[in-house]
Amino acid sequence: MKNLYSFVLIGVLGLHCDAKIYEPCELAKELYLEMTEMNRDHLVEDIPLLVCIAGYHDYDSDFQSYRIDKDIKREYFGIFGQSKPHLAGRNLEMQLDSFKKDIFDLNKFSKSPMIYRFFKHICSGQYVKSIMCNVRLNHHVWSKFQVPVPKAPKMLYGPRQADPVNDFNPFF
Repeated sequence: MKNLYSFVLIGVLGLHCDAKIYEPCELAKELYLEMTEMNRDHLVEDIPLLVCIAGYHDYDSDFQSYRIDKDIKREYFGIFGQSKPHLAGRNLEMQLDSFKKDIFDLNKFSKSPMIYRFFKHICSGQYVKSIMCNVRLNHHVWSKFQVPVPKAPKMLYGPRQADPVNDFNPFF
């Protein structure tokens, strides 16, 4: 019986090996390394925005949530809250690549300026607090920079019932 539990535990850990919950500065460093490795240096200036967006999704690469909007259930997955179920639990590189294709394009958010403006708005001013990151980027380079962290990270999704459609009672 002990072997069965060990086997199940190893199996569960294996399924979730790509999922990770980041700290804001740790994510900023990972994003910097991913972008420079992928020759996307022109996107480096948007790292604070990406860290903030991830903050609204608990910095969790396995994030999953939904909301009901006009009787349509919209689901969100991954560290950037995209509506692509296959991204849940994937590594940061795959999620960043998908997010860039949807939002960034090569000309910085040119595909969706409305979404860019929305994220810029909720990642500035009264909605965030800044924290200072002191990160070692490689053996020779240390970097000090600020990243915005959402004050109300549940603002986009908020606390939800397990299944709001089936639990809805208009007569309570």
